[in-house]
Amino acid sequence: IGGAISRRAAVDGFIAKIGEGGRKITRKNLYTVAGYSNRTEFERFQRDDSRTTRSAVSNFNRVLAMRPEDFIRSLEKLEKKNSK
Repeated sequence: IGGAISRRAAVDGFIAKIGEGGRKITRKNLYTVAGYSNRTEFERFQRDDSRTTRSAVSNFNRVLAMRPEDFIRSLEKLEKKNSK
């Protein structure tokens, strides 16, 4: 259960870090930047579910390791692409 708490805390910390820069983001923004269109894998990742795929863990850890400005740039690129 320790893994689930630390993963969820890492997600909360990342959201807070982006918020400090003046940009409010949601968990949906996180899994979207990681390349997912639905939240299932992200929810599994957060609770450290045994069904979480290795690629999902890798993708979410990659996003959580991003610098805030890189994350926002990726998010804006996706938003622009999806608004067309």
